[in-house]
Amino acid sequence: MPIPSAALLAACLSALMLLAPTPSIADEEDRPRTISVTGTGKVAVEPDMVMMSAGVITEAETAREALSENTAQTASMIEALKAAGIAARDLQTSNVSISPVWSDRRYQNNGNNEPPRIVAYQVRNTVSVRIRALETTGEILDTVVTEGGNQISGPHFGLIEPEPHQDEARKKAVADARRKAGIIAEAAGVTLAEIISIDEGGIGGIPIPHGRTMAAAVEAAPVPIEAGELDITASVSVVWKITD
Repeated sequence: MPIPSAALLAACLSALMLLAPTPSIADEEDRPRTISVTGTGKVAVEPDMVMMSAGVITEAETAREALSENTAQTASMIEALKAAGIAARDLQTSNVSISPVWSDRRYQNNGNNEPPRIVAYQVRNTVSVRIRALETTGEILDTVVTEGGNQISGPHFGLIEPEPHQDEARKKAVADARRKAGIIAEAAGVTLAEIISIDEGGIGGIPIPHGRTMAAAVEAAPVPIEAGELDITASVSVVWKITD
């Protein structure tokens, strides 16, 4: 079978390229001109809820002894929290662990030192606490420590119902996008027409501490707590059609 010449192959390729569809000038002209803008909105609001972790850590020669001691202290702490006004629905065990405590000696090849050995057992029990009355936060921290809690994480401020504030941030984000688009359109000598698309970028809330957020108790006084404000943020990306 004869092999096609190079000239014949080139001619075939040229014919295929002519048959391939190409965008017409009319298609380009029908494509709408647009402006794409990202707007952000922020709402500052005082928190009305506090989350914290209260833990009890105990250590004893046997796991049974460490667990028994931890159970008694944790139960006492939980009962004291309930007596201080924390509802059962706002208390949740988040972690319980039992782990060995090893000796400091390390095994070496020369055999002069003993290999590491278990010298005790440590038990941790951590309870997540939701505080709905912010003014009692310092007293709650004191209660935790008084009743045997020796590990505290927090406080973390939040909102019981964040949705209304998030919606307000969304409105501000759209208004900010419209403001920016108006400035760009005016500078470019075009007019904003209908909106083609809107995409939400996300919602965030970042605590802004004012002063100290936590300090050690002095002379049994309540722990000073500063709630500050929460910044609820939103972002949207909006695409407008533009005309002359």
